[in-house]
Amino acid sequence: MNRVTKYIVLVLMNLRAHIWLNLQIIFCFAVLCFMVTLFSVFCISLNATQNSLAKNYISANYIVSDTAVDTNGPQAETLTYKVYDCAEATYNALGAELDYLIYSVIQIQCGGSTYTCTQDGNLSICAGESLFTQNDLKEADGQLLYGSYPTSAYEICISQNLLECFGIDGGDITGKTVSISFIKNSAAIFTDVTVCGVISSGYYSLHGHNGGADQFAPDIWAAQDCALFTADGGWYTNYVYSFTEWLTESDIQYYKDTYGCKYAGSGVTEDIAVIADMQTIALNLTVITGTATGAGLLLIIYLLTDKYIRQFYIGGGILQACGMCNKELKLLLFLQIIFISLISAALSALLSWAGYAAISYFIYSLLYINLVAPAAWVTVLVFAAGAAAVFITAALFCIFKTHNINKVTIRQMLETKPY
Repeated sequence: MNRVTKYIVLVLMNLRAHIWLNLQIIFCFAVLCFMVTLFSVFCISLNATQNSLAKNYISANYIVSDTAVDTNGPQAETLTYKVYDCAEATYNALGAELDYLIYSVIQIQCGGSTYTCTQDGNLSICAGESLFTQNDLKEADGQLLYGSYPTSAYEICISQNLLECFGIDGGDITGKTVSISFIKNSAAIFTDVTVCGVISSGYYSLHGHNGGADQFAPDIWAAQDCALFTADGGWYTNYVYSFTEWLTESDIQYYKDTYGCKYAGSGVTEDIAVIADMQTIALNLTVITGTATGAGLLLIIYLLTDKYIRQFYIGGGILQACGMCNKELKLLLFLQIIFISLISAALSALLSWAGYAAISYFIYSLLYINLVAPAAWVTVLVFAAGAAAVFITAALFCIFKTHNINKVTIRQMLETKPY
């Protein structure tokens, strides 16, 4: 039997001989490593989730107002646009005032073909020089406009979402002349206008334009001087202020109270605040509960390690009587600690994965917030650091307990009390 095989056999024999004690040590090592890993990964995940919300939802960080607003400090980009007020115009065209148009009452004519839609949906007609803010472009992953903005009363941009509801392909209609009218009496909404651009569906997937009541999401974008329906209809001006940094609750309340603004990103700021509160709670739990529990586990590990070394002294006395030197005896002890630590690490990895999955599910069930899992290498690094910390702690205990093993006789080892 070679030297390596001999040590492996001795380690396994020791584990089997004191299986209950070894299981206690493995469980304590695993729980301590689990606590360190789970808390670290959870805190990293909370921070990543908060950063992800702030970055990936940034298009929703704006206020809408029907009057000019003094932003009073926070850096903001101003977008002015006009919305068509169709109440009087629809009364003249349909005999009833409608606050907004719906898809199912209009038809689109292009190249001799007429397209209708039975789907409900609000048709928003807006006009202005610019449609996208820098925050939209920052969040977007792809092109938001195919073509160009309208520059005259005879050009419009139309949304890809609207075209899909009418069964029209954006590539087939760009650059062509269309007319949009009511189905009931063919009263014109737009007559012989050129579709100079198509607003990508990706724009309406941005968190600032995905259908919220306070959000800005036009279906048709026209030029400022476009005349619609009849002379009785008109435009009213709205203002969008898109902020580079997320607004605080006090800022939001100020704009609402002072100017009657609507804030599009309230849901996101609430989630960011919730995650910040969770970080505070996690920190407090760690300081109070985690510190006490960790200290208790360290004490248990110390006591178990002490018992383990006492048992090892008895076996070591027999091995020394068989010719094993002190250096080999210490090596055997550390090999056993390493073997136990590896088993504990495997158990801890399983516990950490299950614990993180349970916490993620619990948070989503309560708050509908998906935690952003850290990168795999970060998780592995944190786990390795936690496992190393536990192993080093146990190793230091062993070194402290066995520092004078050279002075202990075989007789004293054999007479050691295990408890």
